[in-house]
Amino acid sequence: MSIISPVRTDSDDEALVALAELIDVLDANLRRSEQILERARYLRTLREAGLGWGKVVEGEKRPLIVELLTSSIEELHEASARFRRANAKALRGEGMSIEQIASFFGVSRQRVSALLSSPEPPRRSFGSYKRTTE
Repeated sequence: MSIISPVRTDSDDEALVALAELIDVLDANLRRSEQILERARYLRTLREAGLGWGKVVEGEKRPLIVELLTSSIEELHEASARFRRANAKALRGEGMSIEQIASFFGVSRQRVSALLSSPEPPRRSFGSYKRTTE
């Protein structure tokens, strides 16, 4: 039986902050997924009724399903990257070796080293579906 050392839970706990953000993104993605699913089923009904894809997509309200999917992917990618980085730093700060973290995360030691040494990346656009005009 191992003894668990006390951990910080104050606002300086970067991993806890990143986890809270990840939870918010996951909650938003759940709501967005319901919307995507409902609309996808409707589009399938239209397509199965014989409408061409041009008419199906032309009648789709904004944001399009592909835009909603891109938002979900982008937000989850960014939040998970921040949590992964902050969690690796927290584990290292509590004395876990790079090898142990790599094993725990299922990645190489080099990947963990990169996580530990890299600064927070700027938020960026993900994928090719970002609208270029509003």
